[in-house]
Amino acid sequence: MKSDSADLQRLGLIWILFYCAVGVLAVRLVYMQILRHDVYTQVAEKNRTQVIYQNAPRGRIYDRNEVELATSRPAFSLIYLPGKKQDARFLEDLADSLAGELHAEKEDVLESLKDAQREQTAIHLAENLSLKSMMRLSELKTIFPGVELIVEARRHYPGGALAGHLLGYMGKMDKGAWRRLKDDGYRVDSWIG
Repeated sequence: MKSDSADLQRLGLIWILFYCAVGVLAVRLVYMQILRHDVYTQVAEKNRTQVIYQNAPRGRIYDRNEVELATSRPAFSLIYLPGKKQDARFLEDLADSLAGELHAEKEDVLESLKDAQREQTAIHLAENLSLKSMMRLSELKTIFPGVELIVEARRHYPGGALAGHLLGYMGKMDKGAWRRLKDDGYRVDSWIG
């Protein structure tokens, strides 16, 4: 009889521990799925997707004799996708490597990389790359995570500046214009015209 009551006490203690463990799990689930739902949804989206903005091919423009005045052509662009754990030393090494390949100042490249890291958005570092440059830069993809080469549509004017006042133009905005317009949805590498 005595051993039966001791067994029942042990069994009761096991059930109490089981219910406590289930209660802790239930509280944690409520915290994660209800109270912190928005935060974890954003983290999951960033983990799953990275938006890379590309220029869409624009329509062709012909004169009255069906001669092309403006068209789109494929071009290689170098972009940087900022990561979570990329410290200042990583960015400096990347800027040093890219500056030599892009024939740009290391400080300018580093500033662009820091802008991308601060804004947590993909940024175009170079556009209209030659095939030779693209091949050299593709080697950096294996060394530096976040460096990508993409193919985009770029505007081409077969006649040069012919009818430029009618066709218009687009170009990258400068840093001052971007700081004024970033609240309106413009990215650091947006084109305006």
